[in-house]
Amino acid sequence: MSIIGEEISGYVSNQIQIRQNVQGSGVNSLRSGGQLAYLNSKTSWIKFASAVYVEESKLKDIGLNNKSLSGMELAKKHILFGGTSELTGPKNNQWVKPKPSNTNLSGYDHSKDWGIVPMPGIESMDIKTLSRGSLEKATIKIKAYSKEQFDIIDILYLRLGYSVLLEWGNSNYITNSGEFANVGGTLIEDNTRFFSTNFEKNGSYRNILGPIGGYRSKYDGNYDGLFGKISNFNWSFNPDGSYDITITVISLGDVIESLKTNLSANYTFTSFAANAISAIKTSEQDLEEKPVTTLLGDTPTSDDISAMLWTWKYVNKKEIINNTAGATNIVTIKLNSQDTSKTLLNYTGFKLKKDTANLETDQYTFYAVYDPSMGSQNFNAISDISGIDEDNIQELFTREDISDAASAKAIADKLADALNYRNSIQETIIKKLAGNKDYNPLTGKFADAKYGGGESVDNPAYYALSIKEQQSQQLLGRIQQGGIPRRIGAPGIRIGYKVSKTITTTNPLKYITSSNPCFLLRTKTPQYYLKFGALLEFMQRAIIPYTKTGNGLQALFTIDSSDNKKMYHLPNQISLDPRVCLVRHKKFQKRKNSFARVFPQIDPFRVSEVSSNSKYANAAYIMNIYLNFNFITDSLESNKDEKGDVGLFGFLSSICDGLNKALGGINNLEPIIDKVSNVLSIQDSTPIPGLTKQPSNPPKIQIYGYNNNQSNFVRNINLKTAITPEYATMITVGATAGGYVKGTDATAFSNWNDGLIDRFNGDLVNNIGNETPFEARKNYAQKFLRQLSLCYGFNGVKLNSEGREFEIVEDSINNNVSIVTEFYKYLQNSKKAGNSMGFIPFKLSLTLDGISGIKIYNVLHIDGRFLPSNYGNTLDLIVTGITHKLSNNDWETDIELTVMPKPVAVGDLGELDFKAIGGDIDDYLASDTGGGDGSSPSYTPTVIDENTEVDAATLALVKESQGGVRTLKIHSQLKAFMALACKENGVKAILSSGGQPAGGKGHPKRLGSNRHDEPSPGAGGLAADFKLYDQTSGKQIPTSDGERWKNWTLSFKKFALAKGYKPSAGAGTKYMSAGGGSAHFDIAAGINPNLNDYPNGNRKVARAIWGNTGSKKGVGTIYPWVKNVLGGSPVGNPQLNVVQQNAQNSSSSAKGVILMTGLTPPKSSKTHQQQTDIFKAGYNGTVFSYTHGSAGLTKVKEAMVKNPDFAVVLFSAGCKHSETIASLIKTKSNLYMVEPFVTEKGTAYKGVRAAVNDSKVPAGNVQTGPSTGRGYGVLIKDGNNKYLGQVSKTTSGTDHFAALTQMGSKLK
Repeated sequence: MSIIGEEISGYVSNQIQIRQNVQGSGVNSLRSGGQLAYLNSKTSWIKFASAVYVEESKLKDIGLNNKSLSGMELAKKHILFGGTSELTGPKNNQWVKPKPSNTNLSGYDHSKDWGIVPMPGIESMDIKTLSRGSLEKATIKIKAYSKEQFDIIDILYLRLGYSVLLEWGNSNYITNSGEFANVGGTLIEDNTRFFSTNFEKNGSYRNILGPIGGYRSKYDGNYDGLFGKISNFNWSFNPDGSYDITITVISLGDVIESLKTNLSANYTFTSFAANAISAIKTSEQDLEEKPVTTLLGDTPTSDDISAMLWTWKYVNKKEIINNTAGATNIVTIKLNSQDTSKTLLNYTGFKLKKDTANLETDQYTFYAVYDPSMGSQNFNAISDISGIDEDNIQELFTREDISDAASAKAIADKLADALNYRNSIQETIIKKLAGNKDYNPLTGKFADAKYGGGESVDNPAYYALSIKEQQSQQLLGRIQQGGIPRRIGAPGIRIGYKVSKTITTTNPLKYITSSNPCFLLRTKTPQYYLKFGALLEFMQRAIIPYTKTGNGLQALFTIDSSDNKKMYHLPNQISLDPRVCLVRHKKFQKRKNSFARVFPQIDPFRVSEVSSNSKYANAAYIMNIYLNFNFITDSLESNKDEKGDVGLFGFLSSICDGLNKALGGINNLEPIIDKVSNVLSIQDSTPIPGLTKQPSNPPKIQIYGYNNNQSNFVRNINLKTAITPEYATMITVGATAGGYVKGTDATAFSNWNDGLIDRFNGDLVNNIGNETPFEARKNYAQKFLRQLSLCYGFNGVKLNSEGREFEIVEDSINNNVSIVTEFYKYLQNSKKAGNSMGFIPFKLSLTLDGISGIKIYNVLHIDGRFLPSNYGNTLDLIVTGITHKLSNNDWETDIELTVMPKPVAVGDLGELDFKAIGGDIDDYLASDTGGGDGSSPSYTPTVIDENTEVDAATLALVKESQGGVRTLKIHSQLKAFMALACKENGVKAILSSGGQPAGGKGHPKRLGSNRHDEPSPGAGGLAADFKLYDQTSGKQIPTSDGERWKNWTLSFKKFALAKGYKPSAGAGTKYMSAGGGSAHFDIAAGINPNLNDYPNGNRKVARAIWGNTGSKKGVGTIYPWVKNVLGGSPVGNPQLNVVQQNAQNSSSSAKGVILMTGLTPPKSSKTHQQQTDIFKAGYNGTVFSYTHGSAGLTKVKEAMVKNPDFAVVLFSAGCKHSETIASLIKTKSNLYMVEPFVTEKGTAYKGVRAAVNDSKVPAGNVQTGPSTGRGYGVLIKDGNNKYLGQVSKTTSGTDHFAALTQMGSKLK
């Protein structure tokens, strides 16, 4: 199949030029004899041959008793060509010639009813391409003039589903070397092909398709052929005794389209699968807690494809249960792309192994073995009963769900106990051991022996244990006493067991040879992925029917699963929906100079990862898309017809449709069948720039008149538009100056209109939210790329609270699809690359003298003298339809062409505003393949907010050594911004002045304006005065060094604005200029109150710059670089840290309080009521109070249901219920935990951390005292327990119970 935009074949291009040369000859010189013969005697022909093999008995039915016409002879003597012709001649030199008449008149037959009548023949024929060239349908009109003729045509040509060969062409032509020639023998005459006995035995129809293409080339496009099957026919009888017959022939692609895909899995496999699932359920102790059995049991195995998918899970069940695949498959998440030693190891998933050995599962039969000497033996089961007398063996039952020896022995051991000891539920136990099925009861001596000397054992609980538990315990009746097994009196019953049946089936994975075919993503419910190429390879080898030939089996057709199949690709293209597929991207751009590696474990998607050839810059490998198992099975299910069948073409079309959407809407993947080779392949009809390089001066089809000694062989031309409502919108948008508005595909038209503006049609914008034409790139930056901390390259997969598992987030997926799809439209518009916009609805139709070899999706170059001048520069003409018509010895070819924009390469993300994303998480996440054991990271991160972590090494670049009045620490956000700026610029900062308490004029512990103030107690100051030093040399960078301070300032501003802060700065020749100079930077604007209005004023400090002292000593000059801190708008509002949240939430909106008190006497000095009263000393609202025990917990839950808007306060020992209450409370910020006892890191410690980490209760809602007995350290990092946020502090000097009053006052 042609790649879209591919040039026509060389022999076709040459034939076009030759014909145009002949048509243009005779102007400057006389035409040659050959040219004259060609121009004046152009005729065409049709040959129609049947592949019907006729048995002798069938000939008699129509009155033909000539044995020589049996087999293929009747078809050879009734080829429809020039009436009726026959194949005759020497063995190695066959040809077709008119069939001898049974009259003395050439071309006539004798009819018993009508006398002399004309021979039957073809009147006309139309051949159309369908399904974008996948199919050809021929309609042949035939005339028969007698019943005898009709009977033969009926046997040979009116047979639904039978093969026929249709050929047509020009009788004479000018070769590409310029010689006049006649078309000679064709495929029907080829003694090694259609009518060859040897071919019939050793070949197949596929051996005919190639030679048809060979004859096209041999006769320079003046021959064509169609090998297909009769798909329909009709006939009518005329008053003159003749028959009008219409036959429809469809190419073999129709067989492919209708082929059933969901073929039933073979019986042995389904038996094996059922037995294997049952056996796993029996032998695994914790299957209900693990996903593997549920997945194996829930995965269908009814059809071959589903069975193959199930097998991947079965052969990898141990790895799936263990949820790991070894160190080589661990993925490293880099938190600092510059320092690879600091890594957080995490599992994204692993490649599944491919075991191609036959699949086997066993069934075990259990026997009672009579043992007269049981008294001197223990109960050991007998795994080999071959040497025991048959009289001493009785079959008990067979277990089809026991497939391994260990499980069989465990059953046998329990059975021996059940049969030898008296037990009140003995029958129930034995039936359970038999798999809850009937068993053969003991008779005769077996029944007499079963209680021989045995003691009564009543331990029904033992038999309820799972097999693994039993294997780890000693049975009550077999307790070891002094190392000697307890004995019973003889005779007794021992249990024998053996494999009675082994189910063996072919492993469907053996049909897959593709590399790295299967991948498991470690989501909460594991997601499995199969490479597209592996699926197609499996379908080729396991589902497509094969034909028996003398040379072995030959596939009915081929599915192309070759690795080199390419599709269109844009920068940063990844899968937006992991429910559909995954693709690899090793250079996903997440920031201006920062890239992530997305799923590097799987095979490469982008061609540029394996080839440096520039023509592949926008190309990707179709076969390396990994399909979600559920997506595959859903596609099978959704394409079932009313009979439950799934057509191959419909199934693959559904797969392609899902991929087109999941990959951002820029591709048009679809299944296509090449009529020449009968190969089904997946094609992308979006052209790939550079892949099909057009010649600089391609030959053109002349449309009219003479041009450079050439004329045309075009019979008709027609140009028309077909504007649908959808295209009307595109045209309107494309006619605007900008050529783009959100929600439209107008790229092609904007390029077409490049340089033109409709004065009365301004740029269109989206009115809601005042969206601009750049809204698409803004959303892509801020709503897609910004969320990288949640996933490996896309938001659909999210780290859970432990950071070891992922979760599919459907809302995130839907948002991503919408945002990224819109961005791709914008990106292509900005690059004037309408590659994925599809065809423009302008259609050009040409009617030519008959010619073959032009394919669907070929590009044709037209002499555009009659077209508007810009058509050839910006648009291509693509072949979308071909029709051949033959009648009255004339062949004409209709070519339908559709206009499409020329493909343009897209090499980057365009003018994407990376600054709008924020650089604070520039190094946060980049997945990478690495080793390790998955142990905890060695670094200690400082949490800035839910999206930001800065590692300790970076934070260390800011040293707080401030003295004087402003000795408090600086705000964690400020320190993070400074540290990241230092890291970007190779410097470090040493503070001389930090934070100070908030206050107004005259406050004894503060100085100057309120910029250095803490926004709330303990939060840290919002300003810093500091010097900069070079990291390498250690030398100070003076504030007069404008270039380095400018770069640092720009970095600081970038990080601050991205988090919603408004940065300010001050530095000058006489402002903190001593000792090389210091600078002031702050993020206080809009947050801290103005000094003169403190504390009750509404004015806040403003964003500003300064650089002089304003003193009488003289005014200094502000350094020019300081001005760079201004400009730019903050993204959103400042993301307040937990301390600031505490300050904001100091007055609760709750309508009352549900209080759970702590320990009471004798373990505490305060009773429940006293603790309640202490809380009420600070709180003046409604209080419902309960104790911390289980009864109290029940009452708290009931009170929460009745009072959903009440706050819940857990005190001391009551904090052990934190996790439970946090999971139930509607408003998480209404839960407060006061001084939990965390010395032993028990239930209270774990519960409080879970409430904050998992349920997202604000960390500031945790109030702690000065010791671990009062909650100190509950949220800090400790070993593997990460830092969870800043708590609130009980006022210094306040005792444990007084903390309740403080909390009451907070909620007052």
